[in-house]
Amino acid sequence: MGTQAVVSTKNIVKSYGKGNAVLHGADMTVQTGEFVAITGPSGSGKSTLVRILGLLDQPSGGTLELFGTGLPKGDRALSRLRNEAIGFVFQDYRLVPHYSVLENVCVPLKINGISPRKRKKRASELLKLVGLGDVLERKASDLSGGQQQRAGIARAIAMQPKLLIADEPTGNLDSETGEKILKILTTIHKSLGTTLIVVTHSETVAKRADRIIRMQDGRLIG
Repeated sequence: MGTQAVVSTKNIVKSYGKGNAVLHGADMTVQTGEFVAITGPSGSGKSTLVRILGLLDQPSGGTLELFGTGLPKGDRALSRLRNEAIGFVFQDYRLVPHYSVLENVCVPLKINGISPRKRKKRASELLKLVGLGDVLERKASDLSGGQQQRAGIARAIAMQPKLLIADEPTGNLDSETGEKILKILTTIHKSLGTTLIVVTHSETVAKRADRIIRMQDGRLIG
């Protein structure tokens, strides 16, 4: 299990309309428990690639295997796999602004049929883990950017995913707050053994990873 590939892609291509290719044959493998950083200039295809890896988008061509097997057939089966096994942290947080912090973290647990009592307990524990135990009932819109990102991380790991993907998780934050977010992600990676893929422009963030994958013009260059 320790060397099983969590992610394996072969010749992944993504195009939006004729002659508008974003990815040009991406081949990559990420092993169980790895922390991989994907970096490159804006427009290099980083976010498109990880959206495909996180089952938030579909490739135009090529093959993707997750957790050692091909993808299940049908939208419902793909949604179930995404909800149960993959956590996604967005640059712009994607919280429901009028929900409380606790309610936001409960969303994936509710989708997956966890009972109200259990999901409230689980969400509370995760929010304490990321340092938000004192703001459980505050609306998401009342939080600072750093607090919203921490809530986003708690929501992303609510179902104890095998794969955690963070797309520019420090991009909207000052350096001090970004460092705190990075420490939380690395703590989750090390303590839970979660496979972690982080997309970043920051070389400082990238250097914290076990391995760096660089992209340019829709291609993996190293």
